[in-house]
Amino acid sequence: RRHGAMVKAANADKGRFSASTPGVASRGHLLLKRFQDSEVAPGCLKSRRATPYDAKVEWDTTGRASCVKCGKGIAKGLLRFTLMLQCHKGWKNSSNCHYDCFFRHPESLKLASPSEIQGLSALPQKDSTKIMADFATMSEGGSRGVKEEEEEESKPAA
Repeated sequence: RRHGAMVKAANADKGRFSASTPGVASRGHLLLKRFQDSEVAPGCLKSRRATPYDAKVEWDTTGRASCVKCGKGIAKGLLRFTLMLQCHKGWKNSSNCHYDCFFRHPESLKLASPSEIQGLSALPQKDSTKIMADFATMSEGGSRGVKEEEEEESKPAA
């Protein structure tokens, strides 16, 4: 009987980390730049060497990725940001974000400069300039504008 109560409590607590939880990635325990290479177990080093970057930007080619911040799918052809978040043991896990969601993700604030985003130089000049400007706004403590469609949804019906 006691075991059943513990299972119910664990299941009830399952959703305590949500995408909107301030200061917590939607996966809860994953953090950006948690450990240096010298601080992780030897088994983690191989995968860490395969992904030496902490963030990446690219055009989504399949449309199968979903955003960890809002939970919605990232459509084919849109810019997709990938944060390589580390678990408590040092393993890197990819977490994809929409353009706007990336700048609202609490872990993206740990990036020191846009040069830490792999693939930025491969984008067209117009896109990379916009990303650098939005990154500067985010770094200064400003917030990115909310999408127009979200603003329309939040307006009361007349």
